Amino acid sequence: MTDKTLKLHQMLALLPVSIPDCILDFLEDFTETNILEKVKAKSSLEPAFLQQNEILIKQQLEALKSNAGSITQVHAEAIGKEMPGAYLCKIVFENGIKGIGFNVKLKENVISKIVTMTNDYNVEELKKQLAS
Repeated sequence: MTDKTLKLHQMLALLPVSIPDCILDFLEDFTETNILEKVKAKSSLEPAFLQQNEILIKQQLEALKSNAGSITQVHAEAIGKEMPGAYLCKIVFENGIKGIGFNVKLKENVISKIVTMTNDYNVEELKKQLAS
């Protein structure tokens, strides 16, 4: 029997409907080498945030994907009332579990902040990074 693994776009389709489109658009291009050169990923970010943090975002995403292998699972959830507009994304790679936190301006449907966790996934640490 062959091992069936889902493609990234299939994993994203299984995420809860409460996850904003801007996060889904960003994650759609996640496996690309130069993610911020892709139209969907770039348009999912607030222009001022992107302009101020483009190099840092690229570095964080490269570090996150470095030696991680293929993506095997993706989970995302809203943090809830304690941090409205904040979402956590747990990405299971072949070589570890990492995370991305997003702050979203819901009315504009754009990401206003991204934080990454390159070591083991830790919900509290991601929340702390998003809050700072």
